[in-house]
Amino acid sequence: DCNSRSNSSADSSAAQDTDAEDEFMLFEVKETFDRTSVNHVSDEASKGTGTKAQDAWKKRGNDAYKNKDWNQAVACYSRALDVPVTEEELLTEGPRRAVLHSNRAAAYLARSRASGNFEFEDDEFGHLAGCEMASAEGGERAKMNCKAAAMDCDQALDLQSGMVKARYRKAQALEGLGRRDQALEAAKSALNAAPAAMEREISALVKRLEAAALAAGKKEEEQEAASVVAPAGKGKASLADEDIGPGAGGLLGSIMGGEDRWAGLGDASVGTGGASTEHKAPLIEVISSEDS
Repeated sequence: DCNSRSNSSADSSAAQDTDAEDEFMLFEVKETFDRTSVNHVSDEASKGTGTKAQDAWKKRGNDAYKNKDWNQAVACYSRALDVPVTEEELLTEGPRRAVLHSNRAAAYLARSRASGNFEFEDDEFGHLAGCEMASAEGGERAKMNCKAAAMDCDQALDLQSGMVKARYRKAQALEGLGRRDQALEAAKSALNAAPAAMEREISALVKRLEAAALAAGKKEEEQEAASVVAPAGKGKASLADEDIGPGAGGLLGSIMGGEDRWAGLGDASVGTGGASTEHKAPLIEVISSEDS
């Protein structure tokens, strides 16, 4: 449960994700604090901080990613983002943080696809800190990581809007969340700005998303067509399929006044000037199309 430990940290400013489009998700992703803000520290207290410490954590994260240790990669990139920097480094901190967010997004995405003997662990750092991921179901766990990746990509793009890798990874994360239209938009945005080295990879994603959208559209058309076909076993559709007696429904019933039109008719006696007349025959005889 992601709520169990989210309030335990004094540094936490976690906010519950209440977007309507995420209601289908069985979990809540928390931000332990605003990762896009720059953590400043005075020069006097800069020991073990600054870009050198940040780069050291980043390198450890890169090594863990190469070794497919996605848990460690997420942790190291998160630690790098937590490193305070001195005032002299503030002007260049934005682009560095954008890279770290994008790298962590890649680790989240890789972990969302992990299977086999990979051992999932609960995160102590990052967007999923406090979430019981190790015990979560596979599909739920994949969505947790895709959601976290999408959040990191948004933060990277807030800092560096033209970052192609962040756009591409955002498209992948949205695809993992089932948001094909948004994923396709993000993928096309990445492709428009992609260097030659990335064009083939991103183009493949665009084609896959377009094919999925086309298949989904055809399926919807088939479902709509099937909804207007007569149910199996009833033969050809005809006026005879509609009840035109008391309580008649459908188009014919509405034209003839529905249930009120037939009130008092049928097999009941109708008073006519004190005389009783038995009404047996229907007012309208409908001939089935099969008999014509």
